[in-house]
Amino acid sequence: MRDLASQAGVEIGDLLGRAMVHEIGHMLIGTPGHSRFGLMRAVWASSELRRGLPFDWVFSRSEASELRRRLMARTLALVPPEPVMVSAVQ
Repeated sequence: MRDLASQAGVEIGDLLGRAMVHEIGHMLIGTPGHSRFGLMRAVWASSELRRGLPFDWVFSRSEASELRRRLMARTLALVPPEPVMVSAVQ
């Protein structure tokens, strides 16, 4: 990783952070697959790292949507429903 950062002329922390988000994306989206563009592409060229364009480092709309859907499902599964309090009307 250090060699790639040096070759591309980027900070090691930036590269490591992108790699971590990429791998967390696999875990949260639930697929080992890659996309052709964006953060979830399989290969990051030195030129892409160097130019640092924002759209090179984001999830696609469909990836972001799937990520949100799966996070919501996990969150709802972990949170028990709150009891409903019924008060007696007098």
